[in-house]
Order: sequence, then C-alpha cells, then structure tokens
Amino acid sequence: MNGLNKIFAQAAARSGDAVEYSGDVVAFAPPAAPSLYQNLFEAVADMRSYWQERSYSKGLKAARGGVDTVVAFLLHGGRFDSARDQDGLDSGYWLARLCVPYDFMAHGAVAQSGPVQDVRMVRYYNQHVDGRAAFVAALEAGLTFSQCRDDEGHDAGFYIARSGDVELIDLFERAGGQFRQRELAVLGRLNNRRVA
Repeated sequence: MNGLNKIFAQAAARSGDAVEYSGDVVAFAPPAAPSLYQNLFEAVADMRSYWQERSYSKGLKAARGGVDTVVAFLLHGGRFDSARDQDGLDSGYWLARLCVPYDFMAHGAVAQSGPVQDVRMVRYYNQHVDGRAAFVAALEAGLTFSQCRDDEGHDAGFYIARSGDVELIDLFERAGGQFRQRELAVLGRLNNRRVA
C-alpha cells in the first residue's frame, strides 16, 4: 500500500497539486491547474458519454450533431425515428432547436430583465444557412414531434412558435406537434388549437 501512495504522490506532484508527502499522508494545495482527480473524472465522464452516444440511432446522432450532420444524413437516404437520448430528448427537439430561427440571446435577456410584452426578432444567432431547408427535408424523412422537454421546460413547440415562420408552424402541427398554452399565447390563438 505504501508503494501505491508514493506513486500517487509522485503523479500528483507532477500535476502541481501535492505540496507535502509524509508516510501515508499527502497534503494538497488548492489546484491552480486541473488536478489528476479532475482529469480522471473528466475522462470517465467522456467515456460514459461516448458509450451512450454509440447506442443512439443514426437519426438521433445526426440531429444532435448539428445541421451539417443532418444534411449528410439526409443525403445518404437517412430516415428519422422516435429514439431519445439520455436526457429523453428526441430528434424533433434537436432539429427544432438547431434549424428553426430563434434568438436565444435576446429572449434570454428578456427572461432575466423582467416582463417585456414585445420582442422583435432581428438576429438569429443559432441560424445556419441551411437550417430551414434541413428542417423541412427532415420532416419529409419521417421526423415527428413529441412533447419531450429539456431541463428548462422547452420542447420543440417552444422554438417553432417563436420562429415566426407560418409554414414551419403548419408543418410542425402536421407532423404531430402540439403547442402548449404559452406557445398558443405567443401565436395569438389560444381558443382555436389543440393544447398539449
């Protein structure tokens, strides 16, 4: 056991964390750089993520990867299924988030600054040049929508309703998407649509 402690102390000393070693006790200073422990934790987390992502369907991997991976997936004849990732989010959520114009920065500022009645969307920070086309093509390749929500309570309908794109809103509903109460309020049609 003492040999293992010495090896550990030497490794930690090289990482700049161990400041004193005596017998079986190692004293540590607050790390200025990532510690050996931190590096190990991150490596384990990366490995877990890697194995989880390997189990995802091809469509879900493409949707999580971004617009470019979606375009490549579609060009190779890919079809979308209803698979979900470790957070319960499906391809419909990821594609709505990635491909639909929505100003995350402006709406985040509004959420922090208090009630604002009207936010005009003039900048689309997440919008990819092929985003809308990829989204429409994904719908043709079997993309459907569930009401799965992220940790902030946002679902695909959240992004679709705020896109301001009438055609995308219609396509979303035809592909099984339903708007919740707050999205219907954003759209200005509380009384004439289904509520999820």
